[in-house]
Amino acid sequence: MKKANKLVKVKAHRKQMYGPGTRICFSLARGTEKNKEQVTTWFTCRDWINDVLIANKNNTDHNSYHAYGVDPNPDYNKIQLLIAVSTSLNTRLLSGLRIINIYEELAGFKKRSHLEKVKIAPRTGTVTTWLLIGPKEWMKCSQLTSMVTFILRVATKLDNNFDGKTIDDLDAFWKTNVGKPKRDNYGYIDWDISSTAKFYKKWRVLMENYNYIFRRLGDKTLYPRLKVRGWHSPGGICSLSEFKSQIPTLDKRFKKACENAGADVK
Repeated sequence: MKKANKLVKVKAHRKQMYGPGTRICFSLARGTEKNKEQVTTWFTCRDWINDVLIANKNNTDHNSYHAYGVDPNPDYNKIQLLIAVSTSLNTRLLSGLRIINIYEELAGFKKRSHLEKVKIAPRTGTVTTWLLIGPKEWMKCSQLTSMVTFILRVATKLDNNFDGKTIDDLDAFWKTNVGKPKRDNYGYIDWDISSTAKFYKKWRVLMENYNYIFRRLGDKTLYPRLKVRGWHSPGGICSLSEFKSQIPTLDKRFKKACENAGADVK
């Protein structure tokens, strides 16, 4: 972690649709350590990140995307996730990072994700901005990137932090903390929490079988053009967890792995 007086500097995007939210927002950045820039506006909806990745991989016409504050064709070897979170939730965000690290270890990734604080304008005293630097395997498909943003957002909503060290510790944590429905500020059942309760056993299977599920699958398969037609595509982790990513080979392999592991495939 960098010292407070040596924050990573990121040049803000020229157009901001939304300011950073009161809980958590996401954006994308690229560049070297000394020259980073934000390539999308802040998004309150995680699906935008998925759809931007899909559109860029397909080299689609970005005129409409520019209207939403998106730069075309970022360098995917250098792309990184920006996170703006309410400062009061920083410990929850770090809890989410520990969860991500557990899945990275389970999948056999050689590197582990870490967070670095970022200096980017405009900023208020109630929001902290972070840069997530992690293994390239999370960029294999938009569904995996979505898994990262989903876990981080869920972590900010839980009442407890994850402090375990193993996948069994994590399963026990999920069971305790998402097992009962939780209502949001509007009185509705929180969709993130209920989805985590439904899918977390499948996420273990996904990461345990990462090499089998994604072997020999390239961008042409994992970023199909058919998904670029509109926002809110099936490019997220929840669609994949229901075997509805619209990538037949991916859905088939994941479902088979779940069946072999005895996980619910309904």
